[in-house]
Amino acid sequence: MIPLISKCTSLVFPQHEDYGITPLEANASGRPVIAYGKGGVLETMIPYNGASNDYTAVFFKEQTKESLIGAITKFQTLEVNSEFIKNRALKSDKPVFIEKILNFVTSKIDKLSNRELIKKSGAYPLDRKIYYA
Repeated sequence: MIPLISKCTSLVFPQHEDYGITPLEANASGRPVIAYGKGGVLETMIPYNGASNDYTAVFFKEQTKESLIGAITKFQTLEVNSEFIKNRALKSDKPVFIEKILNFVTSKIDKLSNRELIKKSGAYPLDRKIYYA
């Protein structure tokens, strides 16, 4: 699938999904996405805003053929900055994601005032990782 995505002009993603890994895979290949503007793509994509070519997706507002055709027509007039798209996709890469989760968990644990509660639970932080006793 990746060889196909890397050669496409753009990926059409017409469904509403909670996360949607496929648009990120397209972005990792430097390809933009034409997506239904609901769900997870709102968190992972940077929409075209009319002011800059630093975008990763063109959204359409309704799941109708007219709305999709409008987004495709708009996309065909735009320049694509593949390097920007690839670099943006790296922010969702697995090591970056793991680091963000560790930072989040560590910050929450650090805010706890009662360290004994952590010890009693059987989990304690060590070197920014969670270890279970």
